[in-house]
Amino acid sequence: MVVQTRKKLRPEFAHLSGEELRQLAEQQGRDSFSMEVRENLLGYSGDTPVEDGAKWDNTKILIHEATFLDNGEPVKNREHGNKHSTLEEVMEMVSSIHVEQLILGHFSSRYSPEEIDRAIRDQCEKYAINIPVRRLLPGAIVHDLLNQPPIIQ
Repeated sequence: MVVQTRKKLRPEFAHLSGEELRQLAEQQGRDSFSMEVRENLLGYSGDTPVEDGAKWDNTKILIHEATFLDNGEPVKNREHGNKHSTLEEVMEMVSSIHVEQLILGHFSSRYSPEEIDRAIRDQCEKYAINIPVRRLLPGAIVHDLLNQPPIIQ
């Protein structure tokens, strides 16, 4: 996770002038009227099953693997520690948290680009996902992915 941390003026001090804030800082220190604000800029899942969506909540851009398209498809070796997600597991998780953009990748090469795009559209409709969703196709090299049109807008 890439997190931006900033100091922000507490709302109860917003009415003070710059000079009043300067004096307060001299008397009590800046921490007395400021607070730390953390913002999740980028989350990256790697090869991992969907376990705790809460850690990705309020992330601007989430990159998550979706190796298998169908949740009903037998996932070999899952009981032996398979570290992959299905597209449906990811989409269900994303539907219950706040993410500004989703990038899906690490799809199995058994799927065609058309199958992947169709499955993404179907899952977005099923889970009412209305954020930009992009994908990295198996074996593809993409430059400037965020400036390319998403599968779902």
